Amino acid sequence: MAFSNIGLVPDAGASWFLADQVGYQRAFEMCATGRRVPAHEALTHGLCERVVLAGDLAKDAASLAERLAERPPLALAWTKRLLRRSLTTGLDEILELEAQLQRAAVATADHREGVDAFLEKRAPRFEGR
Repeated sequence: MAFSNIGLVPDAGASWFLADQVGYQRAFEMCATGRRVPAHEALTHGLCERVVLAGDLAKDAASLAERLAERPPLALAWTKRLLRRSLTTGLDEILELEAQLQRAAVATADHREGVDAFLEKRAPRFEGR
C-alpha cells in the first residue's frame, strides 16, 4: 500500500478490501507507512493464500494452473460468483442463489461426468458443458 509514498490515497477499492481483510488499525498502518509487507505477514493476515520460494514460483504457479484446469469450469465460475456475492448480501439471498446455481450445475454434462468418474473410480474429464 505504497500510495502515500507518492502523495496518493488507495484506489480501485484497495482501502475497502484491505480494511475488510485485516481490520482498520492494520490497514491504516499499512497505508500510512507505505511499508513493504513481508510474505510471512501477508500469509498470516490472509492477504495471500500461500508463500513459495522465488525459485519455485513458476513451477508452483504452473502446478496450480494445471490443477484448476482439471476442475469443472462452470462450477468454479459459479462458486466465485457465490463467494463474491456473499461479501455484500445476506444469508437468505445467498441461499436462494445457491439453490439456483445448484439446479443449473446438476443439469451440466460436467456434473454427469463427475458422478460417472466417481462411480468408475477414475479421474473426471470436465469440459465446461
